[in-house]
Amino acid sequence: EGFRRATTVVGEYRNCETVFVVEGYMDRLKLLQLGVPNAVAILGWKASLQQIEKLQAQGIRHVISALDNDDCGRKGTKWLSQHFIVTRFRYLKGFKDPADMDVKNFSRMYKRTMHDYKVDHARLTRS
Repeated sequence: EGFRRATTVVGEYRNCETVFVVEGYMDRLKLLQLGVPNAVAILGWKASLQQIEKLQAQGIRHVISALDNDDCGRKGTKWLSQHFIVTRFRYLKGFKDPADMDVKNFSRMYKRTMHDYKVDHARLTRS
């Protein structure tokens, strides 16, 4: 049968409650370089139902959507929010995806995102 995007989630997501979701393989590699071990690539802007089921089967309940900072990434984030508690990655103006980031800018965006994550995660633990 070969490779099928719809059934592939690139990355390690076992023993995680939360993962960073990105579109492309190179975006995932960039996050790994920046110190984020729980990053997965869905190989497109919209997760398939099979990809969602794979993540849910491993206990993922909360995702940080670092899908691209464009219309498709926003639509993909909205779709994810139908299946998970979602925190949107806080891109600074002018940044499209993780590949655009250097350590300094990533750090600023990451801190803002993790603040939002704590708020969203508190909501998750109450439900």
